[in-house]
Amino acid sequence: MHSSTATLVETSTSVPDKFYQRHQPICSNKSVSTTATAARNCNTVTESQPDEPEEKIQVQEQDIGESHQLQSSPLSALGLSTEANTVKESQSTRQDISPTNFGDSTAKVVHEICGTERNELRRKAQVLTASLQQAKRNNMDVSYQQHQLEELQSELCRLLHIEAQLKEYEKRSVESIEHELQVLQQEVANLSKCVQAALQEELDWIDRMEDSQREERL
Repeated sequence: MHSSTATLVETSTSVPDKFYQRHQPICSNKSVSTTATAARNCNTVTESQPDEPEEKIQVQEQDIGESHQLQSSPLSALGLSTEANTVKESQSTRQDISPTNFGDSTAKVVHEICGTERNELRRKAQVLTASLQQAKRNNMDVSYQQHQLEELQSELCRLLHIEAQLKEYEKRSVESIEHELQVLQQEVANLSKCVQAALQEELDWIDRMEDSQREERL
């Protein structure tokens, strides 16, 4: 770009002052000479400054790009940091919510039960159920046997008491036994009379209640 500018300045300075005087008669000699002097000075300045190499221009462009990148880097770094923090928080939340972490800080591996293990567990459960039922039946049988044993023991006591009485009667004389028999018969007769009297009283009370109810209805 500097080389093209120098070429344009050289072409402009190579035009003689007479050309400006010939084609621009309106302009004064003072303005034409001033323009020519300025053109010569510009040519001198451009010739004194050598052309910058393309590498320096590239370095400047690279520096400008890096400066723009540095200016935009804080915002981009802030955005990346916020995104990274959001991702970390979501991952930590998922880890906390995962069912393997309930009640334990370490992850647990769930063992999948195959068909053979399932059948084995089912068989063990059936065996345990059968054994419990058998034990329950045995307990019921034991309790029933204990109840029967208690009844038999009470019956045995009663029979032993009767046997003891029979032995006593065998030792006694016939007259004493007959006298005791008469006493017992008299007691039975008295008890029967008492029962008949109580029964008659109940029947009379029932008759009186029925008669009173009939009178109330009438």
